[in-house]
Amino acid sequence: MTDNPFHLLGEGDTLVVITSEGIEHHLSERGVAPLYQACLNGWLQNAIIVDKVTGLGAAVVMARGGVARYFTRVISRSALAYLESHGVQGEALEVVDGIINRRGDGPCPLESRLSRVADDSYWQVIQDFVFETTNRH
Repeated sequence: MTDNPFHLLGEGDTLVVITSEGIEHHLSERGVAPLYQACLNGWLQNAIIVDKVTGLGAAVVMARGGVARYFTRVISRSALAYLESHGVQGEALEVVDGIINRRGDGPCPLESRLSRVADDSYWQVIQDFVFETTNRH
């Protein structure tokens, strides 16, 4: 890994997963869904994540998936605290109070939902959220 891993984020990439085998997966979907799918694919165990924006939902998925290290441009305080409490090491260029939604007029809807439930419910909330947001017509 270089001193500046953000060069790995190509135009259109929102996330890069570097597996423990060194395979790079460049993902362009926004939100937590691509990271969630990477977790289900088994790509996160001992992986390195290079992300643009990391909210609490992404932090939960990273910890559950067994990510070894992350690099992100922006991380919410709640995501940083969660990753630290689960022993996931990383670096962020900017720490913010909360992630803003895509319209820029309020909080991230997933981070909002997670703020209203206990930690042991996080995974179910994320699964429901991904299902709802990827199955819209």
